[in-house]
Amino acid sequence: MTSRHSKVTALKGFTDTLRGRSGPDYSTAKVQVPARGEEYEWRDYVRGKDLARHLKDKQDILDELTKPQAAGRDQSDQISDLVIKLVHEKLLIPADRKFKKPKPGKKKLVKWPRTLKPVPGAAWDEELFYAFSYDKPTGPMFYLLAVVVALCVLAVPLFPLAPYPVRLAVLYALSGLLSVLLGTMLLRYVVWTAVWLVSGAHFWLLPNMMSDDVSMLALCLLSANHLA
Repeated sequence: MTSRHSKVTALKGFTDTLRGRSGPDYSTAKVQVPARGEEYEWRDYVRGKDLARHLKDKQDILDELTKPQAAGRDQSDQISDLVIKLVHEKLLIPADRKFKKPKPGKKKLVKWPRTLKPVPGAAWDEELFYAFSYDKPTGPMFYLLAVVVALCVLAVPLFPLAPYPVRLAVLYALSGLLSVLLGTMLLRYVVWTAVWLVSGAHFWLLPNMMSDDVSMLALCLLSANHLA
């Protein structure tokens, strides 16, 4: 029992690193929940190709979490075994695109689809996507921001009592922030209009800027036709 618990803990710890700074690229999508009909949940996910490329550089992890290479067994078998273990422990969910045809007027599918559906019985396939079954663990920065937010909440009712220079500095800072926000929105429309007039294509800077239900990573992605 203890041995199995330690193995699951090791697998969970490795899965956490996949969304770290040194992990593969990942994005966010709506993943269908089969038990709830047509209901979807926002989940982070990684492409099978990126996951395979990442694992090829982690031979020490493969040797630790899977059986070592031997005659008739190479690194690709270790990668397959590891991903199968992650799926079996319900740490990753194999999924595929819900919409498998390009948008009208487009020749290729988007690199990062926004809607996925689970693939029952699937294990390892580089052409699939693998959604994380749990939210990204909170780091120290989360708690630091929580403290900052609490201090800001306490500072709001005390703002009228602050010295004049402080109030003036806050006014300038908020005005500058608002200018950046409105300027970015204006730039998005200018770029979209220019690209549309020249090529007829639809290109958005910060395509998720106006969405309130995606992660900061997805918010900062620069891509054309990212929504699918």
